[in-house]
Amino acid sequence: MEREIHVLMAEFGAETYSIPPEFLEQVNRFIERYQGPDRPHMARAEGEAREDMTTMRQIFEQQSLPPDLAYIVLVESAMSDRSKSQAGAAGLWRFTPVTAKAYGLKVSREVDERLNAQKATRAACKYIRDLILDFGSGSSVMLALAVYNLGLSRVKQAIQKVTDPIKQRNSSISTPCAPGRRKHGNTCPR
Repeated sequence: MEREIHVLMAEFGAETYSIPPEFLEQVNRFIERYQGPDRPHMARAEGEAREDMTTMRQIFEQQSLPPDLAYIVLVESAMSDRSKSQAGAAGLWRFTPVTAKAYGLKVSREVDERLNAQKATRAACKYIRDLILDFGSGSSVMLALAVYNLGLSRVKQAIQKVTDPIKQRNSSISTPCAPGRRKHGNTCPR
């Protein structure tokens, strides 16, 4: 599985030299879930959407994005545009009204282009491209995809929770004490 992740990340333009063990564990959990309790739901979604998925992959390719990114739609909506989130996100790509309008989709009482698979897929391509440009290339492609799924504020909160690796490394470096002073914990008494 790790080799397949390396191939997929390379296709997305992400750095492949380091895949954190936590990421692999999370992928394994999703695989177990999608092959276990959620299998009938996902199989139905993929089966019913085979033609739509082919079209979506073509749109991604036309937009010079990896066609496999089209599978995000399975995670976002399981190919169902029937439900809305509490935030008002709707359609296969789960756009909020604000994001949909920002990417050229009409959202009003009369028309909701978030429910048009082709138009929404083109808008999703633009949005994903902007996220990739905002977060740079390399491993940031994965960060861009996280922002698509979770939203910018939730990803920023998660990033802020991560400890600074330089501070963490510096605090673990043993500093010698001056002669005649005993070390207490990680510090020398003054």
